[in-house]
Amino acid sequence: TNVAFAADGGFYIGDGYGQHYIHQYDANANWVRTWGGQGDEPGKMKTPHGLWLDNRPGREPTLAVADRANARLQYFSLDGMHLSFNHDVSFPAHFDIRGDVLLVPDLHARLTLFGTDNQVLTHLGYDAAWTKEVLAGNNQLRREPARWQPGRFIHPHDACFDNDGNIFVVEWVPTGRVTKLSKAS
Repeated sequence: TNVAFAADGGFYIGDGYGQHYIHQYDANANWVRTWGGQGDEPGKMKTPHGLWLDNRPGREPTLAVADRANARLQYFSLDGMHLSFNHDVSFPAHFDIRGDVLLVPDLHARLTLFGTDNQVLTHLGYDAAWTKEVLAGNNQLRREPARWQPGRFIHPHDACFDNDGNIFVVEWVPTGRVTKLSKAS
């Protein structure tokens, strides 16, 4: 489902739609280790969708995993040891970093920004009633563009910062949908 790159040229691959493992390779593409597997206990995952080397300033580098179907983020040491959870997400898909801010697009109609301490700075686009409407009827709203509202997300699947701090959001909907959130200050 995704690849994260280590500073030394190695990389991690998420087997999110298969066996729910993370596979680590060195800079020469030699297999190093595999961990995880399906489950909800620490170190186990259900759809490890997004992977990111979280090397924000003031933090020890870790591998962040969007453990999507478990509705959480998991943090691992670079050698695969489970470190912690973050449950301030509902269906996380991926990551991006700008400075000390971690951006997490969430398929349940919002984006979350986390500070260095992994505390929520804000949930962009979040509205409980809207999220309930988006998820109703097996996500039926994603197939009905006429009902989409400007300024409201359906299913953010990926998001990234540009050099100026604006955020681009790509949504998982049949027609595709890209939103630009302009940095205000």
